[in-house]
Amino acid sequence: MHPIAALLYQAAHTYSDQLAFMTLKHSWSYQQYWNISKKFSLALKDLPERSRIALKFNNGASFVTALFGTWAAGHIPVLIPFRATSKEVDSLIHLSECRAGWADQQHEGPGIWNLWDAEQELLLFQADDMELSDEELLNQEISEEQLHECTVLLPTSGSTGTPNLVMLTPHNLLSNAHAHGKAIGLTPEDRWFITMPASFSSVLTTQILTCLQFRVPLVLFPLPLFPRVLKGFLSQLDVTCFSGVPTTFIELLREPNQPLSRIRLVVVSGAQLTERLFMEMRSYFPQADILQTYGLTEASPRVSVMRPGQQQLHCGPAVEGVNISIVDSEGNELQPGMAGDVLVSGNGVMLGYYNNPELTRPLLANGRLRTGDYGYMDKEGNLHITGRKKNMFLIGGHNVFPEEIEQCLLRMESIEDAAVVSRPDELYGESILAYIKPRSMDGIHIKELELHCRKELSNYKVPKEWIFVEDMPKTGNGKLDRKRLKAMAEQADSGSELHQ
Repeated sequence: MHPIAALLYQAAHTYSDQLAFMTLKHSWSYQQYWNISKKFSLALKDLPERSRIALKFNNGASFVTALFGTWAAGHIPVLIPFRATSKEVDSLIHLSECRAGWADQQHEGPGIWNLWDAEQELLLFQADDMELSDEELLNQEISEEQLHECTVLLPTSGSTGTPNLVMLTPHNLLSNAHAHGKAIGLTPEDRWFITMPASFSSVLTTQILTCLQFRVPLVLFPLPLFPRVLKGFLSQLDVTCFSGVPTTFIELLREPNQPLSRIRLVVVSGAQLTERLFMEMRSYFPQADILQTYGLTEASPRVSVMRPGQQQLHCGPAVEGVNISIVDSEGNELQPGMAGDVLVSGNGVMLGYYNNPELTRPLLANGRLRTGDYGYMDKEGNLHITGRKKNMFLIGGHNVFPEEIEQCLLRMESIEDAAVVSRPDELYGESILAYIKPRSMDGIHIKELELHCRKELSNYKVPKEWIFVEDMPKTGNGKLDRKRLKAMAEQADSGSELHQ
């Protein structure tokens, strides 16, 4: 039996009637969860063993059913972001060499697609109490080889900006999921609401699989989730835990209603919180631990997470089975407090990029994953990320990370969001341009911004140019879209409001 399908199979036979997941209108027990997944697997039974199956779904029961059904059939799911354009989808299909695909929306492209329509849902979900024979599964053992072969392909843009597919194994996913759940202290009394796209590695591993391992019911609802709707669900559905990117929390905190006191765990992934947002979240969720994480798809993804009870903002210590090293440019390990390249080894490190050994080889040198991030470990073993190496620019021979300047600016009460890019400079090679989204356009002055920066930063890190914006461009993951910011900077010479 497939190792991850076996996890659901065991839950179905051990906790058969307990709640596994729910949507706004329906709920399913572990037994029903297994039954409908097994039924979906029958649609894939005639395909060659270990075929790659594209899954393009919004959040909902259809996604988890297709995911576990694909594994139960012995195939490899390729998770396609549901917001992906037709061009992006076709590129991923070609890259992954998929033999079949399922989607909850009509897709025009290669003739591999099956539409998950009302008839398909009726077939599976309204007959989900029908028992399927599992006799052929009872005597199947899980081999060591199965644990360490590719079991899912996850798209990532990586450092090149072009799509790549990360190969992860059952061992990667299951060990990482368990380590994350153990670190944050999940229990069967919890209930987890998914707010991020189900195709994200953090949702797949640290929410869907972690909750299955720790018997935590999942709540799924189609995206997008508007802040007022999300807050209503968190209050009405007895949710105790959820995860999101910082953008989610910025929008949620704008809601004027009373703070959410039932939530006990709030996990932050995708980007780092500012100190100010961290403190605001602690007030908004007065009974909750706010836990910043660090991870990347290539590491399954969880590398580190703050532990319940920790009050200072950082990325926490490594999770079980993961090792973090901070090294200099020559590969020498650095002492606590010294910043360098962040390298990761252990259970979560990927097999590599699918059909791309040239890109894989330099990233997995000597069994350690080069994350592309820059940071340090403190004396207590907590990871601090100071910047992304590919974002770094050179000002008069000095290395400058935009994240450091952005964090400085965001400590100003008058600033809602900030982003920093570089522009060519004849004298220093590059100069710094800051985008500012103010809380109000009244009373904010460039001199005030410069004075604040000079108090906290070296002179060469203080932005030389400033642009005020109404909104900051973000990627589908809720991160700053630095490519668009660079393009905006290039256009600034031709008419944008530029302050020097």
